[in-house]
Amino acid sequence: MVDDQEVRARLYERLRELIVVERDFNVSDEIYYDLKLSGSDLFELLIWVGREFDVNFSAMNIGDYAPHEGPEIVRPILELCGRRPYRSLRIGDLLRVIESKAWPPGGA
Repeated sequence: MVDDQEVRARLYERLRELIVVERDFNVSDEIYYDLKLSGSDLFELLIWVGREFDVNFSAMNIGDYAPHEGPEIVRPILELCGRRPYRSLRIGDLLRVIESKAWPPGGA
């Protein structure tokens, strides 16, 4: 098995390829709210994680964690009301998924 430091380095490298802004990463960074990954970019990240680390995301509904491509109606309304329309998905969650090989982290 690949060690934790190598997994983290590979994941961070892939994130750098997908985001626009140069930045350091932290396990508490949220994929959508902090890194602004959504739609096809988020899908591409999850496909990469699945292939690179043999992770099964079949139980995941990506739309719970970030917007899809195209226009949105509900998100702006919820944000105006001070609510976050999407569930949290952090770098640390992806690292736990890589370790457990399935979504949700820990396989539960």
